[in-house]
Amino acid sequence: MAYREVGMMDIDQVMRRWLGGERIRAVARSTGLDRNTVRRLIRFGQEAGLKPGDAWPNEAKLQAIQSRVGRPGGVREQGPVEQALLSRQSQIQTWLKEDRLILTKVHELLGREGLTVPYPTLHRFARKHCDFGKTVGTVGGIEGAPGEFAKVDFGQLGLLQELGSGRRRVVHGFMMVLGYSRLSCVIPVFRQDLITVIDCFERALEFFGGSPRRIVIDGMKACLDKADPCTPRFNRTFLEYANYRGFLPDPARPRHPKDKPVIENTVRFVRERFFKGETFIDLDDMARRALIWCRDTAGRRTHGTTRRVPVEVFESEEKALLIPLQSGRFDPPRWTDCKIHPDHHIRIEGALYSVPSRWQAGSQVQVRADRSLVRIYIHAELIKTHERKARGQRSTDYNDYPDGKGAICDALAISMAFSFRTLT
Repeated sequence: MAYREVGMMDIDQVMRRWLGGERIRAVARSTGLDRNTVRRLIRFGQEAGLKPGDAWPNEAKLQAIQSRVGRPGGVREQGPVEQALLSRQSQIQTWLKEDRLILTKVHELLGREGLTVPYPTLHRFARKHCDFGKTVGTVGGIEGAPGEFAKVDFGQLGLLQELGSGRRRVVHGFMMVLGYSRLSCVIPVFRQDLITVIDCFERALEFFGGSPRRIVIDGMKACLDKADPCTPRFNRTFLEYANYRGFLPDPARPRHPKDKPVIENTVRFVRERFFKGETFIDLDDMARRALIWCRDTAGRRTHGTTRRVPVEVFESEEKALLIPLQSGRFDPPRWTDCKIHPDHHIRIEGALYSVPSRWQAGSQVQVRADRSLVRIYIHAELIKTHERKARGQRSTDYNDYPDGKGAICDALAISMAFSFRTLT
């Protein structure tokens, strides 16, 4: 039986959602963790002195919670669980559609038959494979309190030929719509990689002057390590960005446009009202004009659903309730798994960094590299920090070598440097 390790980012997300007032069931559904695991993490947080509504704890408290977790417990990987549920799919559909049983009863009956699965996993499976919760027609859009949440998506706008270019390129629009005021922001892009996505988030949040507390993200592969409806999982870099800006990311169900009519309607509205029939110099010109259009045209129309003017509602009721932006843009890190070489170094993008000798050669480490620093972790423990080096360079701390060998290496390096200066 395969198990999923509860890592530091899992603990981070559970604590953020619990401190933000979410219930255990909602936390489990958002993070893909079993409810018993969520309860256990919350209990560890309470024992560390945390309670809902507190300020975000320091890293020491998170490390204390992580140390209590130990080895991976009962959070199962989706693969074998989903296969087991697929073998009972027809029976589950019969219980839901013909017998009209509620899903909690189905969960109980499966347990009696020896198939014990976490309820959130069964819930996602039923929505994915059994049309559970499906409604006829378009479901309601995004509603909520001012500053509560927004939805984001990419939509294809069409072909753009930049001035001086001999070819036309497909341009997509990154769109963020606030749930209360319905004010939208559009950022045109050619790519959808993680760096571009984070840049789009930054530009959109700067446009609004703050961040909503929750952002629903529609199937952006760059943000997700796993986009499966049963166990969605955001990648570590994007979760770091969400933590930096203070919002909680939630994945929307892929390939279910009726779940999110507001953002789907926005894609069509932007394509028809902003892009078609216009001529743009280049992508930068299009991006500049898109922000003006969002505020002065789309933002000042009477919205078809709310019957209110988005900009006026935003300025009077929503803007003040957004999370203020920290100074400085987020520096997206790159996470990499590496092995320690016999010379007590690891290699990241062509540069070498030393690791303390107490960690044996061949040990697996996780490395976080941003523009200025390289941080090396083993099982969520930070074991070494280096300044970032260019390709072909190395950062060696001779104290990382075994006792007695650091001085020899240091003397050898000085001798080689002196010999090089003499020759030149």
